[in-house]
Amino acid sequence: MRSCRRLRGRPDGRRRREAPWRGARALVVTLAILVGGCSALVDPDDRPLQCVVGADGIDPCPVGRICVDGVCRPPTCVPGEERCDGVDNDCDGAVDEGHDRDGDGVPWCGDARDPASRDCDDEAPDVHPAYPRSEIAAAPEVCNGRDDDCDGSVDAADGNAVPCPGGEQCIEGVCKVPSCLDAGHRCPEGQVCDTTRTPPECVAGDDCTRAGAPECGPGQECDPVTRRCRMLLPDGMPCSTDGDCQSRSCVESAALGVSGAATYVCASACCSDGDCGPEAICWSSGTGARMCVPARLLGRTVGSGAPGESCDSSSDCRSGRCAGEECFATCAVDAHCNGLACGFHYLRAPDGSTSAAFACDEPPGRVTTWGECNAHSDCRSGLCLELCWGFACVSVCGQSCATSADCPAIPVPVFGSHPTYCGGAMLSGASTPVQICLPRQHAGTARTGARCGRGDECHDRGCVAGACADTCCVSAHCPSGTQCEPVRVGSRWQMRCVE
Repeated sequence: MRSCRRLRGRPDGRRRREAPWRGARALVVTLAILVGGCSALVDPDDRPLQCVVGADGIDPCPVGRICVDGVCRPPTCVPGEERCDGVDNDCDGAVDEGHDRDGDGVPWCGDARDPASRDCDDEAPDVHPAYPRSEIAAAPEVCNGRDDDCDGSVDAADGNAVPCPGGEQCIEGVCKVPSCLDAGHRCPEGQVCDTTRTPPECVAGDDCTRAGAPECGPGQECDPVTRRCRMLLPDGMPCSTDGDCQSRSCVESAALGVSGAATYVCASACCSDGDCGPEAICWSSGTGARMCVPARLLGRTVGSGAPGESCDSSSDCRSGRCAGEECFATCAVDAHCNGLACGFHYLRAPDGSTSAAFACDEPPGRVTTWGECNAHSDCRSGLCLELCWGFACVSVCGQSCATSADCPAIPVPVFGSHPTYCGGAMLSGASTPVQICLPRQHAGTARTGARCGRGDECHDRGCVAGACADTCCVSAHCPSGTQCEPVRVGSRWQMRCVE
């Protein structure tokens, strides 16, 4: 069974109670269980072309014909649901329409006769392979930590590293002058990396990693990269590498939605305020990232108000955020909300922009995940979705998630159930992504750390620097050797388990 989804708006209908930050339109996800297709009739050609469908299922016939009983024959179309299979299933003269979510002209399944033409990230319009059917060239490979042209290689063009200006090299998705902090340029035995120089250089010094070296002092740690003892930095402090931080996460300020800070700062991944220190907030800024950020860095103060309690200003709340006269606290699942529900909200900023987020609140309705609904207000999660199979649709309640383990299968009449995963989605009416349970429309099953060339090879549709990266919200969700960090996807971020 293959499936597809689309996002569109629908009226919210009745509401149990009014709250100025709750959305007035619903997200619609279409899950199509595909039926119908094309039937082949007699070939009118006096010289029929012989054919054999390979073990990989690829039809060897030229475009416009299909292999039937060992002969390439022109199909006569019987209208059905449009599938992503290189055939005009609905007989409208177009092929695979509705299966190109990012609008780059390359569908997620590519040309059925050429597996290499599949769009490896159908949510990023600047990532796609060549698509000869529409004469679309492959996206140019640039130094950004992604496989832009979907050839299975990250930051590599024609087998070579992508060019960078001057004497710079493409290192971990960034063009820069290599230093002894970078993999492949580390200092030889007997030398240390002097980070006081620009760029850092290898110099003679006391190597704390050598056998018999004195132990580092209180609050210090032997850095295996620089081979020197150093103090690790708390969240909010400027940093250069992950190794600088107590959290082991040195994050772009842009991912945190923080202005006026250093380009990179130390931060910890979080699900809710309970994962952060007493003066830090689990900040869900609308970029897709969710990290512990010191309140001072956000220009806020932390109060004592619990999620859902009334407030006059943001300083009344432990979350540092007051919305609609209630304390607004970030969450990923109901368990983070102390008896409240992790509910969907639309938030309007002073500049008029609208962001989507999940926060602890009194549940607006009683219907649980995948139960039928008519409006957002019917659902415990405050989120009503529409799932379709064939020509029938039903509206059901969705939910937010921390990992794919939080997402129950979708019950589908006749067909039993449909698998799900936890991933990022753009909701209609908002300019920011949220992390919710989605129907799986890809066959990939690989988990964190498995090698990959495309996102659809991975269970959670995340391929980062050639390795699958599952969805998460704290590092405890990630296997040993990886941690939860924001990963850039186009102009936004997703929380993923990465090395």
